[in-house]
Amino acid sequence: MGKECVICLTEPRDTAVFRCRHLCMCSECAQAPRFQSNKCPICRQPVEKLMEIKVRSVEP
Repeated sequence: MGKECVICLTEPRDTAVFRCRHLCMCSECAQAPRFQSNKCPICRQPVEKLMEIKVRSVEP
C-alpha cells in the first residue's frame, strides 16, 4: 500500500526517472513517457533515462 505505480495504481513501483530520481512507475507504464510527454509524472522534469530496479524477496 502506497508503493503502487502513480500511473496505473496497481503494479509495484520499480522504475526510477533520471534526472529527478523519482521512483514512481512500474516498468510497463514507464514506456508511456518515452512516447508521450517525456516528462516525469511527479515533477514534470524531462526524462533523461529510466532505470528499472528489480528486488528479489528473500525466502526464509
